[in-house]
Amino acid sequence: MFVKFVSTFKNSTLIFVFMFGAFTGVIGYTYNVLSDRDKQILPFLGVPIVLGFFGLISSTISKEIDEKAKEQGKQFSEEKVKIFMQQVQKDAEELKQVVSEIPNLSEAQKKRIVRKISDLKNASDKYERSSKAAKIIAKWLDVKANKSILANTAFKAVSEANFNITEKYRDKFDEDIRNCINWLYASVLFGKCCVVEQERHASAIADIPGKYQAYETALKAIEKYMKEQEELKPELEKLFVTLEKMIDYLIEKLKTDPLK
Repeated sequence: MFVKFVSTFKNSTLIFVFMFGAFTGVIGYTYNVLSDRDKQILPFLGVPIVLGFFGLISSTISKEIDEKAKEQGKQFSEEKVKIFMQQVQKDAEELKQVVSEIPNLSEAQKKRIVRKISDLKNASDKYERSSKAAKIIAKWLDVKANKSILANTAFKAVSEANFNITEKYRDKFDEDIRNCINWLYASVLFGKCCVVEQERHASAIADIPGKYQAYETALKAIEKYMKEQEELKPELEKLFVTLEKMIDYLIEKLKTDPLK
């Protein structure tokens, strides 16, 4: 992974060197064909251009490296989990053998223990199914049109519940819900409930009628809509951490926030 990361950095650097060489070549050629008067003006124009050029290239390289590092980091984590689950399967088989050799155990007891070991062994398959399903659901959540539909579904539910959020706080509340949808995307993708931040997910909670209840109504409407989508139903059933648990976790964190 480190070699690939360095390779990415080298590729970006080579692009930078090529572009900078071409850029300086153009500047040199331009300088040679300019009049003496224009040559005196060139430094005043050239410095901002050069600085802007450096800034653009630096930003591009940083973004490329950051994205590549995140991608490879996730792949590395998934590989570690896969190795761990393979070891679990191996240990489960050994446990079955040990159980069969334990004296004074009834057949019913042995079957019960073996069944539990089989569940443990099957955890690897469950993880693979959950991981694949999470990617499909996260991809759906990452589509701009789907995000918009979820947000509008939430806003409609809140409006129909007559919470009467004033115009002063409406924009803050709407932005909170959009951030909650982004939170849901990240939680599904990584298979765990992410950190809930008051400033991002409930900035208007202390100022609107119903406090957390408006957020609960909005989030439950989102959950209901997703569960009704035929393309998502089979994938939602495969998640280790269910959609309902994620939404309930988020609502509970909003309820218990000390700044409420």
